[in-house]
Amino acid sequence: MDSINSLSINVRDSNIHRNGFNSIIRGAVVVKSNQSLPLDDLIRANHDLIVKKVIKKARKDTSKTDISRYLRVGYIRISVFSEDFRIRKLINSGLIPELICTIERKRLNKIKQIDISGGTAEIKDNSRIVWNKNYLNETNASRD
Repeated sequence: MDSINSLSINVRDSNIHRNGFNSIIRGAVVVKSNQSLPLDDLIRANHDLIVKKVIKKARKDTSKTDISRYLRVGYIRISVFSEDFRIRKLINSGLIPELICTIERKRLNKIKQIDISGGTAEIKDNSRIVWNKNYLNETNASRD
């Protein structure tokens, strides 16, 4: 698959905790395109790879005695950014134009999904991708 080699994925932050018999993961990822292909198409094609990398880093960063490391992932939410910042800015960023989208996977019914304000949602396989309106406006203006 060509699109995997043309997307550079850098997992900047991942946090895992337990909710009953499932684990909940929150992550922040910075993506860069190595080709002239648009980032949104590359993210759609590689959303599974982004999720796998965040899960792997979250489990690797927890201690071996933490039970959430071994539990099934019940909910994951990943913020995808186009530029790199300090980790604390990535976690508490809000709706900055560098936020491209959020990727969510949900198996638990007790967790309510919160979308980006004014974002455009789409479902790709078993993931829900919500595109940031600020990013979409910026990319549409540059493509015209």
